[in-house]
Amino acid sequence: MKASLKNRSTMRWAAVLVAVHIALALMSMRGLSLTWDEPSYIGAGYQLFKTGNPQIIPLQLHPPLSYYVNSALLLPLQLDADRFGGDQYIHREYAGLPLIFETDYPPALLMFLSRVPFVLLSALLAILLWQWSRKLYGDSAGLLTLFLYTLSPLVLANCRLATPDIVLALTSTAAFFSFHQYLLQPSKTRGGVTGILLGLALLSKFTALLLIPAFIFVAVVYRVRHDESERKNKPIDALSGVALICCIAFIVVWAGYGFQFAVPFVPEWLEPEADRLMEEKPFWRMVGLLQARDIAIPAYSYLLGIYTQLAAAKGWENNFLFGHVSRSGWWYFYWVAFFLKNTIPFLVFLAAGLLTRQRPSPRPAAERLLLYLIVPMVIFFSLPTKINIGVRYLLPLLPLLTIIAGKAILAFGFGPSNESQNDSSTETAPQTTSAVHRFGGGRGAAFAALCVWQIAAIAWIHPNYLAYFNEFAGGPSHGYKFLVDSNLDWGQDLGRLADYLKENNVADARIRYFGPPGVLKYYGLEWVDPNECGPAPGTWAVSATYLQGLYLNDNDCYRWLRKMQPEHIIGYSIFIYNVTDEDLSDIG
Repeated sequence: MKASLKNRSTMRWAAVLVAVHIALALMSMRGLSLTWDEPSYIGAGYQLFKTGNPQIIPLQLHPPLSYYVNSALLLPLQLDADRFGGDQYIHREYAGLPLIFETDYPPALLMFLSRVPFVLLSALLAILLWQWSRKLYGDSAGLLTLFLYTLSPLVLANCRLATPDIVLALTSTAAFFSFHQYLLQPSKTRGGVTGILLGLALLSKFTALLLIPAFIFVAVVYRVRHDESERKNKPIDALSGVALICCIAFIVVWAGYGFQFAVPFVPEWLEPEADRLMEEKPFWRMVGLLQARDIAIPAYSYLLGIYTQLAAAKGWENNFLFGHVSRSGWWYFYWVAFFLKNTIPFLVFLAAGLLTRQRPSPRPAAERLLLYLIVPMVIFFSLPTKINIGVRYLLPLLPLLTIIAGKAILAFGFGPSNESQNDSSTETAPQTTSAVHRFGGGRGAAFAALCVWQIAAIAWIHPNYLAYFNEFAGGPSHGYKFLVDSNLDWGQDLGRLADYLKENNVADARIRYFGPPGVLKYYGLEWVDPNECGPAPGTWAVSATYLQGLYLNDNDCYRWLRKMQPEHIIGYSIFIYNVTDEDLSDIG
């Protein structure tokens, strides 16, 4: 009876946390303008559903799953699929703008309908994490994991945007969970489900390809170290299982592209350069050979997308950290971003979870396997890379770390780890060792304080989750000194800027906006090249990313403006300056 009541209570608390997560995400959408990438994505799925055109530019940016997601609630509307595109071959950021702003439906409604499915997927991920955590460490740990995920500013910032990041977080975590269960208890059914989920992850974002070497690493290590059978060639057995999973995943990917079986083509936007590319680039030479022989291949658009992304990564030269712009980036960028963009309570719980040991552990193999899944992800994000853009790239790893953070509940003396297994009350509970135990009776108070701190952090930053920085960075008002771009300033505050200028009767502001250029005209504003940055009197509205010199021809372009105090800051991302002739004289 007690177990039943406790289970109901756990379910109620879990439902409350998921409901709060959904409510916070939906409420914070109000006034949220299109972020830089969203016009490239919103409506792409609608056009794919209606026309099946494989040449739309978004398919060279990401696989189609997130596009189908953002268009799911748009399908009942009578939209013109041909409205998606426009002059997309000149500026991909314009692609979805006609579909959003030039129809009979309010743009706010179309943006809302495009974003809502991602919130629901985030809620689904929350439930998955709760179940996985309680399976490993018990009901209390499951609730702490759920608490930390649903009230994460990093998650709330990204789950209300029509971008692929939260889709990848869900599908990769689901694939990891299924693979985790498959290795513990191999079966054809578990292998098949894992293959399907891996395929969905591969359809979410091209970076999901990293899951394949991660699966290989984990399978071999786990089979060699923990398989107690006397079978020989355990690594071969492990690799054969992963190979079967990958075959199923490929079929899912192929299905996601409508079982495309076509002769490779050069995208329309590259046709003027086709001859040169086929002479200089091996990939395009291969395309030319296949075209000449009229040879069709499956899912060519997927291969084209991979190539396009690799080419973009090779040429990437815009990175910012700690006030410095770099062409080569920093190997530690993502860990600095992770440290500054997550709440301090989460970091404390994560550290406590990593340090906590149970003796004996009720599920030793399952716990070790979770760590094995994390290791290759950590290694990847520690490798030198030229692309240092946003902490959102860590979203596929964050759920696994949140499970580890949930384990910290044991260090604080709450919830035996075997409660989820319905052990009898007479069974000896496993002993938990952790540095936290040294604080003795203060553990409960420390735990409560950390939970209150987490809640306060969310209440304080709402609805500006994208701009969240923890106290180590000095809060969001100092965030621009450390990180910009999608870590702080992704174009989300354009509507608030328009309202500010209207309320203050500013008609001729010098706007240097970091966001989709084509969207300004829909707010009655004019886009100006941000490289036009010479000192001049007037009202300046400059996005933090440009203020710090990122993506500009001259990284010190706005150094003169950085010497001044802003009159106002909109959403922590757009800085307003009222510059006078006297100010210009003072700054030399």
